Amino acid sequence: MSDSQKEILHADFQKADFKYLIRLQRENKLSQEICERLLDYYKSRISNKSDKIYTNYFEYYLFFEFINSAVIGAFFYGIEEKDVFLQYGILNDVKSEILKTLKKKVNFVAEEKKEIDETLDFLYHSENFACRLKKVTSLEKEYVLIVLYPKALDIRDRLERLERVFLRYYLPDTFKADKRFSPLFEDVNKTILEKINPALENDQPVTFSFYKFENFEKYMEFGGEFFSRQLIGEIQKEFISRMKATDKCFILSPREYLIVSVNCEIDDIKDRFSKMAFKAKSLILAYKVKYSTFFEPIEHLSEKWKQISIQK
Repeated sequence: MSDSQKEILHADFQKADFKYLIRLQRENKLSQEICERLLDYYKSRISNKSDKIYTNYFEYYLFFEFINSAVIGAFFYGIEEKDVFLQYGILNDVKSEILKTLKKKVNFVAEEKKEIDETLDFLYHSENFACRLKKVTSLEKEYVLIVLYPKALDIRDRLERLERVFLRYYLPDTFKADKRFSPLFEDVNKTILEKINPALENDQPVTFSFYKFENFEKYMEFGGEFFSRQLIGEIQKEFISRMKATDKCFILSPREYLIVSVNCEIDDIKDRFSKMAFKAKSLILAYKVKYSTFFEPIEHLSEKWKQISIQK
């Protein structure tokens, strides 16, 4: 276990003891209503076996940190997005009220480039709570951690751990791509750049050969789907007969093919790929081809795509 993990994980964090809540209530530092609502909230989450605390370790960790610090409500507010990210507690229904009240005291936009680290008084249902505000910066974006808790408690250490968990485990998830979508162009872009940039950095030219074939619809009407697959197979065979071992062909669609050739210029490619004939049975496929050579490393293919591809 790394030192950073040891910094977060504490052996006794899961030991929930509600005696401190009863004590706060008896000392009139927490109302009976809030005390009961907190206990009901804890009970409902613990009794629900489908709750995230049973499937996600860090949900489990945060839940018990909150239990041991009587947090009424907590959330992260994105200054740029003007939106709430991770939220927790029994006051989710009034988070808009919390934000509205805090914005009168703290101008988040004006403070965007300044530090925010303070504790304010917050009145809720005629009851005074401490409201902790702490700016958190990640990936050049600004967030404010907002936590409501009984004024009688000092939970600064727990809030620091909450901040670290948010930064290390929750916030990165908001930047992850939706797993239902596969970024084909990005994957191809990465593969191609890994192949060509080392050569370009060593002063070896790289040539792209972009082939675009005529529409296959009429062939599908003539020979059906199976015949269309035969056409694609014949295209690949013809390319293979001309390609070197160092060439790589990317099938962008059934009609579009991109051949990447390292340490080659246009004249070399034209000599190798000239007089190509793509045919199946008695049919000859019409196509267009575009060659482009580069001599400097490329940061992203999208910058050069108009030079590489056939647009129409």
